[in-house]
Amino acid sequence: MTYDIGGGTWGTTPSHNTPLNRIKELMNNWSVFPPGKVCIGLANYGYYYQGIQPGQKSSVPLRSIGRSIYHNQMAALLAAGWTETFDNHALAPYYFSPDRRDFVSIDNTVSLDHKMWWISQRGYRGVFWWEFHCDLVPAAPGQRYAEHPLIDHVEAKIRGYSR
Repeated sequence: MTYDIGGGTWGTTPSHNTPLNRIKELMNNWSVFPPGKVCIGLANYGYYYQGIQPGQKSSVPLRSIGRSIYHNQMAALLAAGWTETFDNHALAPYYFSPDRRDFVSIDNTVSLDHKMWWISQRGYRGVFWWEFHCDLVPAAPGQRYAEHPLIDHVEAKIRGYSR
């Protein structure tokens, strides 16, 4: 389970939900297990924090100013003027409200590309999701299937690696 390693709403300092630099660091502790027997957990949800900046220590528990957010809720935020900033150290994005007072930490296809490349290079067995429904976009009228923008993207990466 490499999701929530950035702290979620349990601590007092908000950060990325699934920063790749932290995943790499923590997975070194599991190196006693053959990588081919280990799957890496991915998240299609993240955390929405109000009135605080990434890395800023909060005087109150994060659960009082933060909550989980699903990937399928991000389109509404982006339509409302939220903008992305990519953290090249963590290889993960932050999304900021138009007034930059609130932010979201959640994966996107770019951060997942970095994770998938690292997972394939390390020889890990694969990935799993928590939670499956968080990026579900119901089928539009006339569309046969619903979509999973993150899950479908990762599936395509996996198929590409296995060729």
